[in-house]
Amino acid sequence: GHGTKFRIFLPAIAASEAEPLQRQGSALPAGQGELALVVDDESTVLEMTCLALEKAGYEVLRASDGAEALAAAAGHGAGLKVAVVDTVMPFLGSHAVIQALHEVNPSLSIIQTSASIGAARNGDRAASMPHAFLPKPFLVEQLVVAVHEALQAQRLRGNGK
Repeated sequence: GHGTKFRIFLPAIAASEAEPLQRQGSALPAGQGELALVVDDESTVLEMTCLALEKAGYEVLRASDGAEALAAAAGHGAGLKVAVVDTVMPFLGSHAVIQALHEVNPSLSIIQTSASIGAARNGDRAASMPHAFLPKPFLVEQLVVAVHEALQAQRLRGNGK
């Protein structure tokens, strides 16, 4: 007898009308075991991003902040091909992390992510020059395509041998 009662009415659709999770007739590009680094302080986002890349055929290093990212990257040098870096992180900001990652591997492709659209337009992004920017939340398809395109661009530059 106390509290609030809610009734939510959602339209019913037939299963045949539901949109598929993946475009039919077009498979996602597959990785060839390239090494990727994912840096995000949100554990759920970190794990889901890593899982998506692993299922797409990439080897993945995980880091929950900038210090962990630099430690993970230090032992891999040129073997690290792409990094997916959250724009807002504790301890070290993305600009400092990206600069340090580029010192470890100058040919490293960077994909920045952020829940803040403003982060895509600020000077930090311009200074760090990522290959791509993915606004959160992003689809698995968007992530995999962005990583694939970053690696393709790297190969065209002659740095991904």
